Amino acid sequence: MFRRGGRRRQDAGRRFCCLRLPASCFLFAAVALLAGCVQKPPGDTLVMIIESSPANLDPRVGTDAQSERIDALLFDGLVNRDEHFNLVPGLAERW
Repeated sequence: MFRRGGRRRQDAGRRFCCLRLPASCFLFAAVALLAGCVQKPPGDTLVMIIESSPANLDPRVGTDAQSERIDALLFDGLVNRDEHFNLVPGLAERW
């Protein structure tokens, strides 16, 4: 009778240990991720979050979505398109 109770205690201890391991791994991962958010960049730094790195920052060459998104932030074109896709002046004053 004593053995049975002892086994139950051991089984309960094993189950508790198995539950502690994933929880401690999750806690470690959360602390590691939050530790990277401690320092803030200087005030004159632009920080962007994008899905992947741009192929090229040269607007003539970079044709992927990330390159075009960053190029639109960095460069102004001579003309732009309005909501009806008509050409409107950008940097160009007249034509």
